Amino acid sequence: MDLKLFVDNDMDLKSFIDDETDESDRPDEPSDSLELTSGLIFTDWKDFKSWLHRFASKKGFSYKIRISETIQGVMRRVTYECVKSGSHNSQITSNLTKQRNAHFQRTLCP
Repeated sequence: MDLKLFVDNDMDLKSFIDDETDESDRPDEPSDSLELTSGLIFTDWKDFKSWLHRFASKKGFSYKIRISETIQGVMRRVTYECVKSGSHNSQITSNLTKQRNAHFQRTLCP
């Protein structure tokens, strides 16, 4: 699953990076709020990260930050995607002594 969400906000970059989502002090939200629709609005990065973590857990995948854009230390845009998105680029060498049995996880998930 190639998940790309954009969130624009004027949150300080340091608080975005240092902020770890702590589910224990946040109220539980109904599962129907985990619907992925266009135009979702979040009050801040912490709320969005919490929602994304719950959404990914419910759907059974992990995510990563693909691109982030900051202007003067303020986070402006982030692109998230599935950790298994993309395809494996094999770098096979003709020298058999340099080859190894490598495992890859990229699966071209949609």
